[in-house]
Amino acid sequence: MSTIKKVTSAGESDKTLTMYNPKHFINDNIDELNSLIDQYPFATLITGEEVGHLPLYREGNKLVGHMARRNQLKLGEKVKVVFNGPQTYINSSWYAKNDVPTWNYAVVHIDGNLKLIEDNKGILKILNFSNDHMNQQYEEKWDMYVPEDLRGEQLSKAIVGIEISIDNIEGKFKLSQNRNDADYAGVLEGLSRREDEMSQKIRQLMTRPQPR
Repeated sequence: MSTIKKVTSAGESDKTLTMYNPKHFINDNIDELNSLIDQYPFATLITGEEVGHLPLYREGNKLVGHMARRNQLKLGEKVKVVFNGPQTYINSSWYAKNDVPTWNYAVVHIDGNLKLIEDNKGILKILNFSNDHMNQQYEEKWDMYVPEDLRGEQLSKAIVGIEISIDNIEGKFKLSQNRNDADYAGVLEGLSRREDEMSQKIRQLMTRPQPR
């Protein structure tokens, strides 16, 4: 179970953030965790008592992104990053024996240290890397462009780059692994009748090799 200690101004730990993750939902396949991060880069960033939402991109053993300078966080501060993958409602009528409904989903949690990138060269590197990543995801491409009012030293006055070390990574893929074979098959059949993207993404995860 991953943990991150919340540090007070006095430097004392007063709280930990953990994720309830029963053993049958734990996913420690690093390739699958990295794939989820790459496909769903819009993340929730938790630091101290602050919560932010921004895209973060995996680059080696770190995450990179940028934010408005007025929202900048402290150098070296411990953070938790949450990547939410596909999710969908599971109708209990799909089970062999009626039970209560639930929700299937896939998430990745990362604990690390945040570092600010404040020089123009470093910020532009992150912007270009982010743009290249998204251009790989979609057919319509966008050529990197910095508006005139953000060129030169104005860029670093407006935004700040961030790097987050990947010190600990934890995956939770809740995909009906706790149900019996008949219930599992019923969920797959029920999802196959839906047309929304999220339901189909969950079904794909449930039918990948060795999902249980």
